[in-house]
Amino acid sequence: MSRTPDQRIYSSGDYSAYGFTQCYVGMSPPDSADFAFAKCDPDGNFVLENVPTGDYKLTVFDQWNDLLVDGLVSPIHVGAGGAGTSAANALVFPVTQWRTNVYTRTFLDVGDGTAGSAGDGVSQPGEPGLPLVATNVRYRDGSFGFFNNTDLDGYAGFNEVFPFLNWLVVETDTTRFKSIGTHVIYDAGGPADAFGGAAANGVTDGLANSIEQNSLLTDVRVPARATARTPPVRRATASLAPPASQRVVSTRPATPRKAGRACSARTASSSSP
Repeated sequence: MSRTPDQRIYSSGDYSAYGFTQCYVGMSPPDSADFAFAKCDPDGNFVLENVPTGDYKLTVFDQWNDLLVDGLVSPIHVGAGGAGTSAANALVFPVTQWRTNVYTRTFLDVGDGTAGSAGDGVSQPGEPGLPLVATNVRYRDGSFGFFNNTDLDGYAGFNEVFPFLNWLVVETDTTRFKSIGTHVIYDAGGPADAFGGAAANGVTDGLANSIEQNSLLTDVRVPARATARTPPVRRATASLAPPASQRVVSTRPATPRKAGRACSARTASSSSP
């Protein structure tokens, strides 16, 4: 290999991306059975009480076995002072899942097409979503892998998506409206937007890093989007980017290199590190 993969995991600052699964925590001495357990609250926080001073391992796992199948383990030192000794100084424990999440919105792309406003091919707060639009994921041989329909505001999400070492195709129904384009936000890995990555943008905050640090050379890039605009007003755009008022869109990577998003389990015990 010309370079080794980046295996670092970055915290997104909250648990929102993994809100569909309940996380749990176990603590034990190295190479021994767990003696303390805790159930995370809806925000991914947990507390372990009356832990003796010493060195331990902390294991985070979840209800649906999404957090890297068998959980994530990290060494931890319990003593006086330091991270984890109080709620104000909670220990942040980033984790990642072995599958990925895909969130989409299908909407009417109304407006004059001015960048940053309605009609520019990107979902805006004032653009109406299309309800009950069939939104599916296909394998590369054309067969269906996952089925869904948009909600009343045009959103359709997929949890636990695995590419099976190949690429997948996300498509929306074109029976009622003709699709004029697709806007995709890809997670480039590294610190999440608004948490050490790009600046807050209201779309990918805490969910993805929208800034690609190592882009392809210009002469080998494929145009990101081609849009043909015609006189009819009833136009629809399938988008992976929701309006700025909604923080529900991201493509979650399936490897630790790509994220470690949003299960920031926290300890807040008086005797934990």
